[in-house]
Amino acid sequence: MKGKRFEINKHKLYQKYVTFRMSLAEIAEEEGVHPSTISRKLANYNIPTRTISEAMTGRELSPETKAKISSSRRKKNPSDSE
Repeated sequence: MKGKRFEINKHKLYQKYVTFRMSLAEIAEEEGVHPSTISRKLANYNIPTRTISEAMTGRELSPETKAKISSSRRKKNPSDSE
């Protein structure tokens, strides 16, 4: 059995995603659905999604996230620390 059908009009979704630059996760949380639902709606309405680089522009990373990235890079390139 399928769940309740989620509806959001194109203008409202465009405004949140493009104009206000909200993330898929932020819109999904606000609307009470999964981010993949928002992603499908963007595709259905032919609203282009942002690349990861575009999505991160202007966003501040937490110290914890910065540490994880740094740690991850050190593990990938152990010869760099020699």
